[in-house]
Amino acid sequence: RSRSAADAAAAPAASDYDELRRHFQFVLPDEQDGGERFGSTWQERMVKNYHSKLFKEYVLTDLSRALDTGQVGMRWRTEGEVVSGTGHRTCGNLACRVHETGG
Repeated sequence: RSRSAADAAAAPAASDYDELRRHFQFVLPDEQDGGERFGSTWQERMVKNYHSKLFKEYVLTDLSRALDTGQVGMRWRTEGEVVSGTGHRTCGNLACRVHETGG
């Protein structure tokens, strides 16, 4: 069954957050990696702008599933974590007891 024009018009538009999640990459391509065209759409420009505001010196990792499934989660630190020294003055594992006790 094909969608009619009325059905398409009634569908909610994606929010900026939805578009950010859809286009976000942990490490953005740079010109050396062949990413010279990244930023050609408004969604990619929004991702670049968001990415430029992240604190990218240190990564925090979630190793809770590493032994069971081999999966490792990584994310950049938040502003509060930068101020508190999480991942810099302490280890970067989010499951670490040091983080639970506040240092």
